[in-house]
Amino acid sequence: MNDDVLVSSTQELKEEEIIHVATQNSFKQYMFFWSAQRLSILGSSVVQFVIIWWITITTQSELLLGLASLIGFGPAVLLSPFAGVLVDRLNRKMLIVVSDALQGIAALALVILFMTNTASLWAILLILGIRACFAPFHNTTINAIVPTMVPKDKLSRLNGLNFFVNGIISVLGPVLGALLLAVLDIGWVLWIDIITLLLALIPLAFILIPSVEKVDQEKLKVKTVFTDIAEGVRTLAGIKGLISLLIVFMLCNFFITPFSTLLPLFVEKIHLGTEADYAIVTSFMQAAMIIGGLAMVIFKGFKKKNILVCYLSIMWTFVFISILPWVPIGRFWLMGGVLFVTLLVIPVINVTINTTFQVLIPQDKFGRASSALGTITSAITPLGMVLAGIIGELVGIKLVFICSPIIAFVIVNILWVATPIRKLDKTITKRFEELEEIEQEKAEKEEQIEAKQRSEITQEEMGVSTQEKASTTKKKIPLPQTEPSLSE
Repeated sequence: MNDDVLVSSTQELKEEEIIHVATQNSFKQYMFFWSAQRLSILGSSVVQFVIIWWITITTQSELLLGLASLIGFGPAVLLSPFAGVLVDRLNRKMLIVVSDALQGIAALALVILFMTNTASLWAILLILGIRACFAPFHNTTINAIVPTMVPKDKLSRLNGLNFFVNGIISVLGPVLGALLLAVLDIGWVLWIDIITLLLALIPLAFILIPSVEKVDQEKLKVKTVFTDIAEGVRTLAGIKGLISLLIVFMLCNFFITPFSTLLPLFVEKIHLGTEADYAIVTSFMQAAMIIGGLAMVIFKGFKKKNILVCYLSIMWTFVFISILPWVPIGRFWLMGGVLFVTLLVIPVINVTINTTFQVLIPQDKFGRASSALGTITSAITPLGMVLAGIIGELVGIKLVFICSPIIAFVIVNILWVATPIRKLDKTITKRFEELEEIEQEKAEKEEQIEAKQRSEITQEEMGVSTQEKASTTKKKIPLPQTEPSLSE
């Protein structure tokens, strides 16, 4: 078996995995669901901005801001593998409903704390941690249903559309959050999260989400869960060069984390900014996501050299973000411009990689494999959040911002040269060809079935027509006259 390909032959591929060939109807249903989910993301974006700014103003601490980021993100790393197992075994629609409902209850608890003036830092962190425990189950399920409902030729554009619309939402979120905070108490602002979450659940009553029939519906035991988690890791390891690529993304996430974690304090403490200034900076960042996402919607994606494109985009990111610590004090528009240029290629990286994963990973293992993928790439991100806070307090935010991209640039280049990452492009091309062959064969079979059905219907119609004609003819032929016999 050639290590450069995921499956040795198309025939093996057919026998080993169940492939739900997405149709135009399933795509329309998914887009209805997807549109409602954007409302929920808008509500979450507003609340995220409000809570982060409240923690920034209340604590004035790099360490506590890093701790807040860790609590909000850490559970996803720990629970994603278990979420992947459940997504491949249970009703996916029900998982979405339950996880969203539990997140809504946590959001309601936040509202109650602020509206009763009983909010404290540790109570807020506890609720954020509880809510973060439910997010992996929602996100993993959403990711797993995409390949089953969206045709392969629309995956790249859909992923680009995700970044485009999410970028717009992320711009609107901080701006809307800042405007609402200017006229309303924080408790009333938080209601937007609950309202949008409820609206996002409405489409689930009208759409059909495919389930994966191949997985045995046995009772979930501890041994079974860990066996499934290991299978997800083996699925990734079976693709030569993929683990090395995931390690690169893991390190990139680690070294980019100080910027996302300490940016609020960088604006407020180093540049003496306000929530409006922070909103300006984040709006530039999300504008980059909008434009980059729009470019990927218009552009159908890279058919070849996907991994090379990602590598060059990563280099672009760390080169330009290294300019950020040298921005003059109070020049928020310039700070936003630097981050705009830096993040312009992030949609290119994510759309290319997401589409690649959606094609490479078998559908019946997608939940387990994608959650393992997410865990690997985010494994040391929580550590980065904590270290960013600790080191930021010890040596200053600016020095952290200077050193992180330099170290990342060196390590990524070493891994690019020393590991088989570059061979992944051959694997991706081969897999695309295999899936295209499968879809073509299924389309031909469907055409043959339709042609056979049309032929049978035509024969039945011809048979009925012949009988009717014979019956009509029979009625029109006069009966012969009976001549009188001689006896008469």
